[in-house]
Formats: sequence, C-alpha cells, structure tokens
Amino acid sequence: MVGDHFKEITRMCKWGTNVELRVQIPAELSHTRKARWEVKEIDACIAKIVAALNKGGVLTTACCCGHEKVDGTIYLQDGRVLTIHTPEKGEIWHSSPQ
Repeated sequence: MVGDHFKEITRMCKWGTNVELRVQIPAELSHTRKARWEVKEIDACIAKIVAALNKGGVLTTACCCGHEKVDGTIYLQDGRVLTIHTPEKGEIWHSSPQ
C-alpha cells in the first residue's frame, strides 16, 4: 500500500543515490511519439512510492526527492503533482502561526 511506503521515509537521499525502476514514458514525452516502457534512475528514498503509484495505475512523468534542500515532488501523467514533506520540515511548516 502506498501509505506504508510514506512511513519509511525519514530522510531524503543525497543526489546520486538512485535505483533503477521501469516506468512508462507517455507518448507526448517520448521521442518516438508512442507510449513505451523504459528503465530510469529514480531517487532511492522515493522509488518505492513511485513504483507503487505506477503499479496501481497512477502513472508518473517525473520525480525528485528534493535531497533535503527542497520539498520532494512526483509529477503524475494526469497533471497532478504530489509534494513530499520530510518529517523535519513538516514540524516547521505545520507549526501554529505566531
């Protein structure tokens, strides 16, 4: 379940810490102008989330964990964007206004 994968993220990985994942390249982003599957390098700390989304039929177009510098993002083929907040940043951003 996707929710279980979110619990595993406690820190984002450093740039260059990737795993290979088979993802669909949509026709509009493909040099062949046809949808196809290709192995791409995905940030290791969010690869399980991306894999779960794709396996569940929620196809992705791009992603980056943010590498502890900015929020992570996963771009979906339908135009939505998922934002990933690390627990440390979440404590700051969800604090009460003063």
